[in-house]
Amino acid sequence: MSEIEFAVIGAVIAFDVLTTSWYAAALHKKLAMKMQAFTALFLASGRAMLMLGGILLGMLMQHTLGQYSFPSAMSLLVIVGIKSALDSINYNVDEKVILIDNITTALLLSAAGGIGAFLTGLAIGTAGGPLLLPVFSAFFATLFLVIAGVKAGEHYGFKPSIKYAGLLSGIVVVCFGVIHLVLHII
Repeated sequence: MSEIEFAVIGAVIAFDVLTTSWYAAALHKKLAMKMQAFTALFLASGRAMLMLGGILLGMLMQHTLGQYSFPSAMSLLVIVGIKSALDSINYNVDEKVILIDNITTALLLSAAGGIGAFLTGLAIGTAGGPLLLPVFSAFFATLFLVIAGVKAGEHYGFKPSIKYAGLLSGIVVVCFGVIHLVLHII
């Protein structure tokens, strides 16, 4: 895999944050509250740090797995993509929308949403990918998508169809994983 492909995966895995920020902003608007300015930065930096941790751990695992490291990484990427796609299909607005009114809530949301980023980083590190390019890609994609989601949520309110942004993300990640796994086997 090329470094650009790893960067694309880092950016694509962040698409689920669009739904979260859109619905959170719509809730804030409904309650006549303003979204906190630190939300985008906390979500982006939290996911980036978790991805970095995953990449570092994956680099350590690469030596242990030896010749199985790349197939293992691509299999993990496929699993993360499937989970992301299923999460977007099963997204229930009544259960998942939260009021982000303090730093603790923003950090917890970042940690909960960053599990996919951590596992993606684990796959990237295990596959022998670059250290910082996917992390920067995930950081700036998350930052952009949170800001876009907040602006759209404030303007359009609750839109049920936006939950499928994560479905696209999951499909793209699954395709990357399957294509590279098949190419590696052949």
